[in-house]
Order: sequence, then C-alpha cells, then structure tokens
Amino acid sequence: IDYSVQGYKVQAFRYILKKDLDILFLEEMDAIMKEYKKSNECFTYKKDGEIIKILYQDILYLMSDERKVIIFTTSEEIHSLYAKLDDLNEQFAYNNFLRVQQSYIVNLKYAIKLSNYNIYLHNNIVIPTTKKNFQQLKLQYAEMKGRM
Repeated sequence: IDYSVQGYKVQAFRYILKKDLDILFLEEMDAIMKEYKKSNECFTYKKDGEIIKILYQDILYLMSDERKVIIFTTSEEIHSLYAKLDDLNEQFAYNNFLRVQQSYIVNLKYAIKLSNYNIYLHNNIVIPTTKKNFQQLKLQYAEMKGRM
C-alpha cells in the first residue's frame, strides 16, 4: 500500500497486493488485455474500393457536412466518407465518443472541459454543443469521463 500512490506516476493499470497476487493475477491480466484490445480497435470504411482503417484512439472528432462525415485525427489527417452521424453514433459511443450536437461527435479522450455551450479539446479546438439539451449533455459527459 505504501507504493500504490507511486503507481499513478508510472500510469499503473491496477495495483495488486502481494498477498492477493495468486487470486487476482489472472483476472487483472484479462482486464489489461481487454483494455489493450480496445485501444487497438479501428474504425473501418471503404473509399474507392480501398479499405481504410483508423484507430479510434487517433480520432479527435467527427463532423457532419451535408451527406459526408469528416474525420479529424491527431496526426492532422482528414478523412471523409459518405455516411450519416446517426448511423455511426452507437459504434463511436462504445469507444468513448460523445455526440455533442447534431453535427459533431468528439473523442472524450481529448476533451479538456465542457462549458459555455462548447466542448474544449486539446490543441485549442473548440466545438459548439447543443444549447437545447446542454444539461443532459453535461451529465453524459461527466458519466463517460468518470468511466475512462
């Protein structure tokens, strides 16, 4: 227990007491592997007959633009595909993305704060949110950030 606080400095996944190692080791390794697989999951789509894969963890946000969805990534690559955010919402929600208004889905991994009807992401990106359902959005934001 004396060293558990230091685990935060090295981004320890979990902390197991030595006396519990035999009991909890396999369970904790399963949890680590699930988290690892999740961090390596990809969004896949077809463009001009080619299969494009983007790691969910590399996507900052998605924006609807008429009949297209534009995907903005951490590497500043921009992808576009013919789709509707409504069709992608559930798939992205599973991967810690939040629909902040009709035209935007953001990766909460990169969200810094939600206030004044905006969501603030890393790299000074500000995305407008819904005013109509802002209180509900704040609850969803807090709940999802708390699970991360």
